[in-house]
Parts: sequence; structure tokens; C-alpha cells
Amino acid sequence: MAKAFIVDRLSLRGVLVDSGGFVGQGSVSPSHAVDVMDTYRLDLRDHRARLVNAGLVEKADLVLGMEFGHGRDLARLAPGYRSKIYMLPELIDRGTEHPPNPGENLSSWLTRLDSFRPPHPYIGSNRKWEVADPWQKSAKVYRSTAAEIEGLVDSLVDLLNGPLTVYEQET
Repeated sequence: MAKAFIVDRLSLRGVLVDSGGFVGQGSVSPSHAVDVMDTYRLDLRDHRARLVNAGLVEKADLVLGMEFGHGRDLARLAPGYRSKIYMLPELIDRGTEHPPNPGENLSSWLTRLDSFRPPHPYIGSNRKWEVADPWQKSAKVYRSTAAEIEGLVDSLVDLLNGPLTVYEQET
């Protein structure tokens, strides 16, 4: 769901978005997710789960997770890339507290944000920095999660639409 919102909000700026997880290679989106995202006019029918790997993390400019377990697993998978691995709500909170400087590029901003984190950012972290996985829950839970993610993505877009330098995608 997060990928669909991010693509919807940032694709016109030339931002490339990919998605990966830790289970379910090739599986389709849950029917509740498809139905809920249809109400936002975002189609998940063609989405297939893809396993994340170290190469994806290494070449990404920013890696967003939803739960702290994701952050820990991503940090283990690609050590040395912690400064670009954030839980979506964490990035919003830290980014709001320490917004990008005019002309600052994404990598510099993320590195600066990382300097404010503890040595192990996902151990004992603030639970408000997680988005609970609605997997195998009711349609009502999926609706609530989608609304939460939409708000977070809109906040992310506001941060990225500030003074950050964004490079256009080459065609």
C-alpha cells in the first residue's frame, strides 16, 4: 500500500519507487488491500511480492520500512547502509524536527538525520514510529492502515517538496 501511495504522489517528480519484503516471493496483494486501495483509485492487482536483498538496499537512495523488525532485518542484510534505512513514521518525525537545508541532497540529509539516532535505532524505539502490518486482519484494519500510510506519505511528500535537491529521471 505504501508503494502505491508513494508512486502516486512522487512519480511525476521522476522518483523511482521499488518494493521488497522478507516473505512471499511472487504472492499477490491481499484482497482487502486491493479493495481498500481501489477506494483511493490505486490498483494493486498487478503487484507481486518481491524479496528484498542487499543489492536493492545498496542501490536505493532511501529505504522505508513499516515495523522495527524490518529495520533490524534491513540493517543486518546490508550493513553500512543504516543512514538510508528508516521506518516511515520515524523519518517523518526526525525530518520534521531536522528538516532539509536549502539545496541539501537526499543522501546528505539522511546522513545528517542518522547522526541524531542512537547506535541501535530499532531497539527500544518509540512504538509510534511503526505502522502495524494489517496482514490477515479485517478490511476495517486495512482501511485504517491505508489511511495512516496515506497521511505519512503526504507528510513525506511535504518534506521532500521542501528545499531538497531532486534529480529528474533521465528518459
